[in-house]
Amino acid sequence: MKLLVILTVLLGTASVALAIPPGAKRGVFIKQAGAGELAAYVKVYPKSVFCIWDKGHVKVHFSLRNRAVEHVTMTIVPRYTIRGGGTHGTGIANYQNKGFDAGGFRAIWLDAGEPKGVPTKTPISGCFPTLVTIKSG
Repeated sequence: MKLLVILTVLLGTASVALAIPPGAKRGVFIKQAGAGELAAYVKVYPKSVFCIWDKGHVKVHFSLRNRAVEHVTMTIVPRYTIRGGGTHGTGIANYQNKGFDAGGFRAIWLDAGEPKGVPTKTPISGCFPTLVTIKSG
């Protein structure tokens, strides 16, 4: 009976993790070439990647697991595109560092900021958070 309850909870959690909020744009997590040898140990859950407007800012979400045997710190760019406009979230001020422990799982939210000159809620046409570097520590 305990096993059935555990499986039910796990499967229920997995199905929730696959859903994206209404109005969100599903995305693709990119591991930039040259990000570092530890990039091979980061498992990104593809169906968890999306971008969405939140209070005038674009937020980027993804879930991942660190399969390395050590703590890692990643530098990620919350890149996205606006329909009828350009790419945003790529400036040096947008680079964000996130660390997590060996074997750790994280659901990450990045604030990609307020795109200049773009009316709030303009549709997001692409969502491409990008792993720029990953290192030990």
